[in-house]
Amino acid sequence: MKAFKSILYLSVIFFVSSCFEIVEQVKINKDGSGDLKLIMNMSQSKTKLKSIMLMEKVNGYRVPKKDEIKSETKQLVSLANSVDGITEANVINDFDNYIFTFSCSFKNTAALNEMIYVLAKSKDKKDVVKKEDYLTYDVTSK
Repeated sequence: MKAFKSILYLSVIFFVSSCFEIVEQVKINKDGSGDLKLIMNMSQSKTKLKSIMLMEKVNGYRVPKKDEIKSETKQLVSLANSVDGITEANVINDFDNYIFTFSCSFKNTAALNEMIYVLAKSKDKKDVVKKEDYLTYDVTSK
């Protein structure tokens, strides 16, 4: 869980000083099922990232090791797959190019909404996560 926060903090650092791209692709079929793909592409900063990955801390934040990041993303996949209606959740960690991809299929938009809520709640230690705090989509009402 700390690795996820460290990745988030590092992303913010690079947002200010370097280029990276986050792409979210959601394909929704007429019946409400579909596929989600989230790509975090930091390849334009890979030289800096390789240097940072060798460090212990950056701006007071601990830098996670590759094994920690892999373990954290594996936990996210397991948690996503545990949500009823979510299948084929997968993460690809490309540490050579620093491109990270999360993908899954969902039975309906309610399952997708639930997965987002479950993942957010697993990262929020304050126990104040509410479903209405997150964007949701209903295929019926659009």
